[in-house]
Amino acid sequence: MTEEIKPFAGYDELAITEAQVEFMKETGEYENLTDDELYGIASQDSFIFADAWDDMLDTLDEQFFNVQQVPVYEIEGSNIGWQNLHGRGIREIQDARDFFRQVMPKTQITIRIYKEEERINIWCAHHDSPTGETYTVTPRTPIDLITGVKDKFRLLLAEEPGEEPDIDQLISDISEHDLLDIGRELETWYFDEPAIIKRWVEEEK
Repeated sequence: MTEEIKPFAGYDELAITEAQVEFMKETGEYENLTDDELYGIASQDSFIFADAWDDMLDTLDEQFFNVQQVPVYEIEGSNIGWQNLHGRGIREIQDARDFFRQVMPKTQITIRIYKEEERINIWCAHHDSPTGETYTVTPRTPIDLITGVKDKFRLLLAEEPGEEPDIDQLISDISEHDLLDIGRELETWYFDEPAIIKRWVEEEK
């Protein structure tokens, strides 16, 4: 039997509310209240939700972002929103709070976070995606990114073998493939796109 992989962090308002109700029962201070009344009190306690949210972010930092200590991450999302979109991007991420500000939906959500070797997988459900959308977050180094971009460049160059490449068209094509977005976001790595493409063309001759 395959062992079930358990999330190392998450946020679930129903589970938080139920746990608070059980705690209130154990204190003996609410004996005259029904379960519905206890749920009503717990669900309005903003402090327990804020604490749970902070705990999730702190755990994500401790077990992932602080461990990786790199500024750049590749993020791939699937089944996003009511249209079930798929997307991929490169982002500079400082910590868990920065990640949620940049990437995750700004709404009431349920989250489960799983660790897979050096990356994490995030399952997230909300009103536009009740069955859940997923995000894979992988740390990247400059070498990783440069290698990935150059591999895609070679594929584009191979589409028209033997012809003198059009540098401007190659830049446009690579941009359409969402590759030189890296350069626009991280100018210190790709400060001169035409010069880089020209050098790569020369290397491939």
